[in-house]
Amino acid sequence: MQTAKNVFLIDVRSMVRKGFEVYFVYLIEALWGKQRILEVYANMIEWGDGVYGVEAASRLYFGGTRAEQLSMEQAARLAAVVPNPRRFSVVAPSPYTKKRTAFIRGRMGGIAIPRAGQERSRQESNRKRTKQRPSTER
Repeated sequence: MQTAKNVFLIDVRSMVRKGFEVYFVYLIEALWGKQRILEVYANMIEWGDGVYGVEAASRLYFGGTRAEQLSMEQAARLAAVVPNPRRFSVVAPSPYTKKRTAFIRGRMGGIAIPRAGQERSRQESNRKRTKQRPSTER
């Protein structure tokens, strides 16, 4: 919902906007994979004054390190400040940010992140399986 709201809609609260938001959520989920949704969401975040996107944040906060080269601890620290990266510090984490970082870091090992090609092939195999199912009607 957050990605649909931030990418496609203006920041006005109304039932009409909420209706459009629901429409865009279904559209996004039908057309984009989970990795693309996460990528768009993460790259809309303002991590500092004029610093948008995970790549820019990782270079700023971790001495020029590219996002794909971040350690799991560094990636978890970036994720920990996402509720409000302008309030919570990546460089000087508060006790709250440290606790969130530890929680995220603990969950990282058990989560498989699908790659773009893997997700497409999974969607295609799901479609094929759905088509191959025998009809239960008699």
